[in-house]
Formats: sequence, C-alpha cells, structure tokens
Amino acid sequence: MPIQVTRALPFSKRNWYGIFFWILAWVLMWWLDGHFVFENLALILVLASAIAGLWLGPLTALIINTLSILLFSFIFVNPRLSFTIALREDLLLLVSLYGVSTVISYLTVRLSRAVNNEALQASFADQLRLFSEQLRESMEWSEKVDVLRKLLSKHAGVPAYIVLIRTYLTSSDSAQLEFFGEPTPFQKQRLIMKWEQLSLSADISALSKMDHSDYAIPICGREKVWGMVVFHDDFDPSMYRLGYVHFRNLCNLLGIELERYVVLSQVRKATEKLSTQAIRNTLLTAISHDYHTPLSTIMGAASVLVEQANNVSLPELAGLASTIVEETEQLHRMTNNTLQLARLDTDGIELNKNWETLEEIIGAVIARVKRSSSDLQFDVHVPSDLPPLYVDIVLLMQLLDNLFQNSLKHSRNGCVISIDAIKANDEILIRVSDRGEGIPVEWHEQVFELFQRVGGVDLPSDARVGEKHRRGAGIGLAVCRAIARVHGGRIWIEDNPGGGTRVNIALPVGAPPALPIFASKELT
Repeated sequence: MPIQVTRALPFSKRNWYGIFFWILAWVLMWWLDGHFVFENLALILVLASAIAGLWLGPLTALIINTLSILLFSFIFVNPRLSFTIALREDLLLLVSLYGVSTVISYLTVRLSRAVNNEALQASFADQLRLFSEQLRESMEWSEKVDVLRKLLSKHAGVPAYIVLIRTYLTSSDSAQLEFFGEPTPFQKQRLIMKWEQLSLSADISALSKMDHSDYAIPICGREKVWGMVVFHDDFDPSMYRLGYVHFRNLCNLLGIELERYVVLSQVRKATEKLSTQAIRNTLLTAISHDYHTPLSTIMGAASVLVEQANNVSLPELAGLASTIVEETEQLHRMTNNTLQLARLDTDGIELNKNWETLEEIIGAVIARVKRSSSDLQFDVHVPSDLPPLYVDIVLLMQLLDNLFQNSLKHSRNGCVISIDAIKANDEILIRVSDRGEGIPVEWHEQVFELFQRVGGVDLPSDARVGEKHRRGAGIGLAVCRAIARVHGGRIWIEDNPGGGTRVNIALPVGAPPALPIFASKELT
C-alpha cells in the first residue's frame, strides 16, 4: 500500500485551498451587497472561516480572520469606506463575529489535523503490518534489510543507505561492515562515523526514540543496535515530521525482526545438532548391536568350520552353513535398506517405473522369502481383475519384503501371514496381516520414523534361529514409507481384528497404457 508521509510544505502550497474559499466568500458578499443587510452578509464570513480552516494553519487562519473582519467593517458597515463604527450595536456585532469566526476556525483546524493525523497513523499501522509480513516472508537477513532500504527510499524520495555489522548475523569473527544501497565513499564514511558515535551509547531505549535532528536513523532491537540508516544529501529531516517518526518505527521493526531471525537460527542449529547427535548415537547403537551380532555369529560359525571341520558331523555342518547364510542375509537386508533410504531422500529422484501386475510381484516376493523359510505359510487373496500398477518393481518388492520380514519377526511358529488386495476408488489397497504379538496403538505412527523400535526392546526370535533374539535396526518401516510416498501412495498400521498387526499400503491407480495401433487392429 503506497503511503505518502507528511511533509512540512511551504505556505503557498499548503494554504491555497483555504485562500480560494476566502476569495470566493468575498466575491459572494460583494455580489449580494445591496440585496441583504450587512448582518446577513456576516454569516458568509463565519462559513468561510469554518471551511477555510480545513486547510489553513492556526496562525494563518487567525491572521486572515482578523484582516477579513477589518475589511468587512471598512466596506460593508456604515459609514462605509471608513473604520469608524456609528452604532454600538454594529461594534458588538463585529466583535462577536470576530470571536465566533476565530473559535470556529481554530476548532476546524484542530479537527482537520486530528482527522488527518488519525488517517495517517492508521495508514502507518497498516504499512507496519504489511512490512512485518514482508520481513517474515523473506528467508535471508540480507533480503529483510533490502526490503527496508527500498521502502525508505520510495517514501523519502531520495536513496537510503544502510550499514550492518555482519558479526551479529553470521558466524564470522571479524567485525565486518555490510553496506546496502551502493553508497558513495563519502556516504560510506558518514555511515561509519555515525555508527561509531552511536555504538558508544549503551542506552538502546534512548537511541530507539531518537529525534529527527540528524540524517541518521539507528536500527534498534530490544538488546542491541544492529546498524544505521542514512539518506542522500538532498534529504531534509525537518520536512518529514510524522513521516520521520514512521521511518524510525520501520527501522526498529527491522531490528526486532533481525533479533528474531538470529534466535530462530540458533534454535534451528541447536535442534539440528541434537537431531544429528541422536541419529549418530542411534546409528552407532545399531551398528554395535545389529551389525556386530550377525558378524560375531558368522565369525563363530566360520571358525568352527575352519578349526574343527574333521570333528563336526554333516548335520552340524549344514546348520553352521545355514547360520552363516541367514546372518549374511540379515546384514545384506539392513545395508540395502540403509542405502535405499538415503537414495529416496534425494531431491528429484527418478524411478524406473513400468506397468506391473500385483499378483506377480507378491508371488516373486513370497518365493524369495520361502527360500530362507520354507515352513512359512502365506494366505494370498488378490483378484485377477485388478488393474496393473505403474511402479518401480524393485522398490515395491523391497517394500513387501520388509513387511513380510517384519511380520516374520513378530509372529510365532506356525502363524500364517495373510495378504489381500482390493480396488478402492482410485487406489489399490494392499493389506498384510499377521497373528503376532501386535504393536501398541501409540506406536502405530512412530514405528515409521527412522531408528525407531517398539519400546526399544529385543524382538522375539523367529523359527529359523531357535532361541536367539534379533533386533531390527529401525530402518525397514521407514524405507517402506519412503517407497510408498515416492509412488504417491501412503502406508499405515492398524490392529488386526483377529489379533496381531495389519499394515495397509494404498497405491494410486494410473491410466493403463494404450495398445499400439497395429495390436488393436489385430484384436479386431
């Protein structure tokens, strides 16, 4: 919203409207002279003083009122063309007329100024609000400073220049000055000089209420002075009155916003540091346990094969080899999930999508899982008329494999994992259910976060590893959510009605590919 600040305009520009109405009143009285008595003509003087007071200043209105009464007495009161007043009644009328017109003119001037100042203050408040919104929308501190510089230059009518101390806003140790507005060497020197003078003052409140006796305006926050604003040499502070106070308020608002920016930056850095430290600690814990345990198992089995191969029976050899394969698969799965999660977090990732049938994908994943757990049972219900999915088959297979492995960890021996799929509106809903121990409701959302395990306790062993306990790394379900989201889908957990857990995956149904022209002709 463009707002013009109040300037102290010279007399000739400020009072022309008021003078015009006085001239109009005298022309009207001259024209009506002879048709009305002078007592009636005096009412035109009262009306003119009230209207002209909307534009005249108090002193100007008083002078014009006085001259008008004297001239009225000279021209219209008998004896005419003389300042002599024959009747006492006429003298009383002129004195009363002078008092009434002066009071009305003064009150009109005060009312006009109060209305104008109220409208101006409302405009200033609106501009402060808009300026505050612009500051909050600006991401970098340099953008915030440039918003103020452009605003001041626009309303002052001359270029504005700003100097700030970079030490307050960056991690630099040097007290480097930052200039805005391309000031000349002379203006830079004046900025530095004014800054050095103000930096000696420790009273922030006094600086923030500095009068307009100088060209410089400090940028004050609640705790420190951030910088200084100076204007071009053509700028005259005495010409701006309320506008200069508004400039100072804009500068103070920038100072408060810079303090807010610094505090938010410090909070963000502290949060990132804590988050990084938490991830680092969790990752170290995962590596020390989830990677160390399988490696120790592999080393133990391999050592037995090397050192006591002649004393180990064939069934024991087969068991040791099976243990090595199982633990190696576990390491491969955790490593693959970690790498895939890092890839999916990259901006602008390109997927290798093709049209695939869900039944074939589920069958391939089940076959892969059964190679390591032949006694595991699946109950699959996938309608044959489901439309194909436009997906990255490698990622979708990894998603389902993670879910099947997760169900396997939570399920008891002999439990059946159920998989069914239906078409719901514009999505295909895939549901993976088990009869395991279940997941508490408060963890239904949290388990999809990185390095989060239910309660942080060891998970029960599955049928392949006997009484050994195995913990997940807290990555698998995070990868599942990332894969679902890059496909435009979603994933969530519910309690299985018959006990256990149900994981739901909703993937969008795209428009199926069109048949080539030659193929459609052959079909017809």
